[in-house]
Amino acid sequence: NQLVSEWVKDGGVKEPKTAFIMTQTRAEAKHVNQLCQAARRFEGATKPKSAVIQNKIYHVGDRVMFHKKIHKKGIENGYQGEIKAIDTIKRRVTVVLDRKPNEQKRALGHKQEATIAMKDLANDQMTLGYAATTHKLQGQSIERAYCLLGGSMTNKELTYVQLTRGEIATKLFI
Repeated sequence: NQLVSEWVKDGGVKEPKTAFIMTQTRAEAKHVNQLCQAARRFEGATKPKSAVIQNKIYHVGDRVMFHKKIHKKGIENGYQGEIKAIDTIKRRVTVVLDRKPNEQKRALGHKQEATIAMKDLANDQMTLGYAATTHKLQGQSIERAYCLLGGSMTNKELTYVQLTRGEIATKLFI
């Protein structure tokens, strides 16, 4: 709760793309994602339009992260984006991806904006994208990093990865 409060105070609600939270386990990430989503809804940063996808509620404006490839849409494991539109009649969600497709993917018709059938988002293929495990974020840089430490997975290697993700600031919560 303190971590999410700090994230809110630092502007994570308005600019979640630049302020990412790292956890040690997927269960922690899931819990923190729900807290961040609630904070953004409370502040009016997401729209009321929503859909339930694989027993999880997503709103227009939510940050999301993909955990498996969707080849025909040019989405890779680890891609992040923001939900732009939800069509509950046609059961589709449109996501604006953070990464622009490279020349090869553009030649295949892939775009930065992907519309995906909700039925194609099974088995945690897409989750909220405010927090993720440190392992998922290895190799990525973020303006502001928030790190949840102190669990059974704490070790010097994992902590080093967490400490080196933030470009402007890194805050540790132990």
